[in-house]
Amino acid sequence: MDHSRGLDPVDEEKTVGSGHGSNSPVPKAGTVVKVDDLDNNAPRPRGILAKMLHYEQVLDKKLGVESLSLERRTPEGRNPSFRSWSKQIMMFLMWISSCCNLCCFATGFIGYEFGLDLKSTLLITCFGNLLGCLLPGSCAIMGLKTGLRSVSMMRYSMGWYGAKLIALFNIIEQCGWTAVGAITGGLALSAVTDRAIGSALGVVILCVISLIISLVGVKGVLLYEKWSGIIYIAVFLVMWCQAGHVADFAKSHDFEGSNLTAGFLSVFSIMYASSASWGSIIADFYVDYPVNTPWWRVAGMTMVGIWLPTCFTMGIGAVAASALHSNAEWKAAYDDKGRGIGFLIEMMLHPRPLAKALLAILSISSLGMMSVSLYSIGLAIQQLGRPVARVPRFIYTILAFLVVGALGVIGAEKLIPYLVNFLSLLGYWATAYIVIVMLEHFVFRRGHEGFGMYNLEAWNDPSQLPVGYAGCAAFVLGLVGAIMGMSEAWHQGPLARLIGSSDVIDGKQAHYADLGNEVCFILSVLVFLPARWLELKAMKR
Repeated sequence: MDHSRGLDPVDEEKTVGSGHGSNSPVPKAGTVVKVDDLDNNAPRPRGILAKMLHYEQVLDKKLGVESLSLERRTPEGRNPSFRSWSKQIMMFLMWISSCCNLCCFATGFIGYEFGLDLKSTLLITCFGNLLGCLLPGSCAIMGLKTGLRSVSMMRYSMGWYGAKLIALFNIIEQCGWTAVGAITGGLALSAVTDRAIGSALGVVILCVISLIISLVGVKGVLLYEKWSGIIYIAVFLVMWCQAGHVADFAKSHDFEGSNLTAGFLSVFSIMYASSASWGSIIADFYVDYPVNTPWWRVAGMTMVGIWLPTCFTMGIGAVAASALHSNAEWKAAYDDKGRGIGFLIEMMLHPRPLAKALLAILSISSLGMMSVSLYSIGLAIQQLGRPVARVPRFIYTILAFLVVGALGVIGAEKLIPYLVNFLSLLGYWATAYIVIVMLEHFVFRRGHEGFGMYNLEAWNDPSQLPVGYAGCAAFVLGLVGAIMGMSEAWHQGPLARLIGSSDVIDGKQAHYADLGNEVCFILSVLVFLPARWLELKAMKR
């Protein structure tokens, strides 16, 4: 098994332990000692990094803690247990657990915030997320067939250094997602305990639990995700049964004309981004599955596993939001920054003991999403450079936990504005990401014929990878287009201002249209196709 940890081959760590006698060399800092050689006679590594890598492998052998991070999984080197049906069904079950949570429930309120009626919100939720699911479905296939993690896969279109840019965006995205999960869970814990546990303390508690799960690696994540999603589905079904009768289909849109169009476009953009953002990390969890797994099974189980629970949970949120027009008590709880989503859910459910019990379960429903994100943050950080790749993944996971905890505490009282702005930004870069990956695969590497045009042995060799000029140019200019079309609280691009307004109409704030994804898509395509053709002609790789 390759233990390069994302380094250039000339810097690959050497394996020690072929002999255990007195003449055996003493491992240097940064050297990896094979797990098989971890006996009492083996020389102990010197240096902090070498010791951490050593003990990480000891934990891997004894407890199953993952010590192999960035290495490509070759077809013959994959975990044979992933051939079983019980493992393959995880391509569906893990996303149920990750998507069936309070974060998605809260996202369902965004249609209300933009002045849309319930019917329109539900339709946009279904179709926006369906479009967004195409990205993770496609990237899941790429990860399984290549055996590469998400960021490593980008080296074949954006080059060695361009992939580091993707790693940076990935880190920011996953920190944001984890913070959102911590905030929603913290608000629920606060409601369960009648504010005995503040939302900030609730955030910290959720972060600590998700840290423990993610430190084990993909085995720990999959173990938690296997059954937890079924429990959360059952709880949300109870919520649906108790709150479904409050659905207000009679209330019409708050706006008309261009303001209504702007609301449609903005909400669609947010729903699309909610599912599309999984594409930037999803390959991390598919590298151990057999390479001959049918592509349709991979894409189908992944897309359905994301789409169904996302739409279901957001739909419940949209139904609850529609009742705010007529239920003053619910609206007061929703608008109260000191109470929020958790107390609103408690009002929706009855009797009170059942409400408390279900809310306690829902307060940890974000753990699946948080654990997945924390795990991938560590992998992404390791791809930023050769020196950082020598540090074990669990160190970065702990650092990410500290950052996420701080973000969650700061944003605990601003959940909905946080969601609106953060989810929109995710969609922009996810759009540029998928355009570049898919054009590289289908246009320049004839992906419809398979993966024969990928030199997968060169995944860690910058001299054989694409230079990445075309991919970087398309990515950057695509984001420039997104800035021109975005509509956020802190910035409205010139193209966004063509549709909608910022007026307050009948006490409701109107918005400009969010066209960031559409403009980003067009510019990324127009730039990448000719630029990559020229790069191939000039650089021959």
